[in-house]
Amino acid sequence: MNVVLRPAGRGDKRQVYDWLAHSDATPAMLGPPDFPDAPAPAWEAFDEDYDDSYFSPEGDGAGRMFVIEAEGRAIGCISYAGLEQWSGTAELDIWIASASDWGRGWGSAAIRQLSEYLLGYAAVSALLIRPSARNARAIAAYRRAGFEPFRPGAHPVSESAAREGLDYEDAVVLVKTRNAADK
Repeated sequence: MNVVLRPAGRGDKRQVYDWLAHSDATPAMLGPPDFPDAPAPAWEAFDEDYDDSYFSPEGDGAGRMFVIEAEGRAIGCISYAGLEQWSGTAELDIWIASASDWGRGWGSAAIRQLSEYLLGYAAVSALLIRPSARNARAIAAYRRAGFEPFRPGAHPVSESAAREGLDYEDAVVLVKTRNAADK
């Protein structure tokens, strides 16, 4: 499956926001009727959460945004964050821009690529992704990419990292770690 992760530049920021907050895929992850507890963010909130360092070639070392490309076109984005606040743990976030691109395996492929990249660094031992339990399609994609339910004490992730700042009241915390053979 030919999926490319291109580091997002400053010129991509508005498009990435529109994919999140104003696409035909938005109702499957944010806002009413299914997600009244997690409304789509206003531009100002998105701009603060994903500051310019996510869209900078230099980055800040704490997080980065990538545009997902498949079949020669941009289909969504994936990011990581949390490296500074959670020792050795990064949180992933992904959204596919259009419902017509769901079910093709591109999201799972992007998650696997970014996971492999991040877990290749000695300082990163675990990845988190924390979707709503109502988003069964996303949870299935994350499971296909190697994520499993968080079990305190069984993963090298602190309870605070797993539970802090959840976007959904019914968040499912999934974790992916380096294989024992890779350690």
